[in-house]
Amino acid sequence: MIGSTLAAAGGSAVLWKGLVSKVVIPAALSPIIAGVVGALSYWLAHAIGGSAGVIIDLVLLAAIAAVIYWRSRATKVDHSNVNDEWTGGVAPAEPEPAAAA
Repeated sequence: MIGSTLAAAGGSAVLWKGLVSKVVIPAALSPIIAGVVGALSYWLAHAIGGSAGVIIDLVLLAAIAAVIYWRSRATKVDHSNVNDEWTGGVAPAEPEPAAAA
């Protein structure tokens, strides 16, 4: 995204201000968090043992995913709250066809 914006509109078009906090840090932390969750999940399933451990682990992870999804739906995401830097409006509607004479 950054490369295509640089190529199309130049460096002034990239919103550098939020780049580290909104792109770089989440990209760096995602594999670390995934590794920790995976390790804890493996440890829990192994500690319980057998098929019961795997099933309990699966149910627990599904419940966590459901809570995350449910919480994410609390705030509607649209053009007015995605980016603080947003200055534009909604994309213009299609022009109406000319009336037949």
